[in-house]
Amino acid sequence: MKKDAQWDCNTEHERAFLKINEEEIIVVLQIFGVEPKDAPLKNLRLLSSLFNGLSICLTMGSSGSILFHENRFYHQEAYTVEVVDTVGAG
Repeated sequence: MKKDAQWDCNTEHERAFLKINEEEIIVVLQIFGVEPKDAPLKNLRLLSSLFNGLSICLTMGSSGSILFHENRFYHQEAYTVEVVDTVGAG
C-alpha cells in the first residue's frame, strides 16, 4: 500500500478493526509520514483518520486499553491476574 493511499474500511459488508500496542502505533504513524504525539488519544485519532475512521484498540499493558470507535473513546482498566505461563500470551 502506498503511503498516500486511502482505504475505505467502512463498506456496507465489512468493518475493519485494528488492535495495536503503544510501541506499534508510533512506528505505524512514522511509516505513514505522520509525527506521533505524546498523548495516546491523539495518536489514535491520527491513525484512524489515515484509514477513513478505522476502529482501533490500543493496548497499554497494566494501564489497560483504549478503544476508539465511531469517533468516541472507551477505556478499559487492566485486570490483575496471577501469571502462570506467558507462552502464547502475545
